[in-house]
Amino acid sequence: MGLYVEEQFIIKCIDTSDILEVRHCMFIIGPPGCGKTTVWKTLLQTHKNNKEDGESDTLNPKAVTSD
Repeated sequence: MGLYVEEQFIIKCIDTSDILEVRHCMFIIGPPGCGKTTVWKTLLQTHKNNKEDGESDTLNPKAVTSD
């Protein structure tokens, strides 16, 4: 994927993967440029490379009501 190895990014990927082991979905939030998109795309590609199921979906948070 053309990424450089960085310890903090690896930790983010592992933490996200751990959460998805016990939950079937999650929201990834944070400031712009913190690696949100790269983390989930990396995890999805890893699952595909390992012949495992993986799915992602993005939605506009403004389209979700609080109730």
